[in-house]
Amino acid sequence: MWYVKEKNETEEILIQGMPLGAMRKFAYKTVERELKSGDTILLLTDGLPEQMNKNSEMFDYPRVKDNFNQMAKKKPDEIIDGLTKLGDEWMREITQADDITFVVIKVI
Repeated sequence: MWYVKEKNETEEILIQGMPLGAMRKFAYKTVERELKSGDTILLLTDGLPEQMNKNSEMFDYPRVKDNFNQMAKKKPDEIIDGLTKLGDEWMREITQADDITFVVIKVI
């Protein structure tokens, strides 16, 4: 996901395919954007969006996007902490079923 500070909007950039590093000769898709100061990039695995709650509802990508858009002006570690907290609150008593990984890049 790409938060564009100039527009105060988040664009979801979906790149489907093999995980990074899984296959040597896999043709990974490339996406190029011009980043500006204040823009923030969120790279994440499907662990949080596909996490179920006690009602068997998925957290889902639109919820990630909306929450990331609200947090995107914060520091990277604060964004990761915020998303982690949201996931924990969503799951409550449910055991985490998948890995949850975030990488946040802030353009300065």
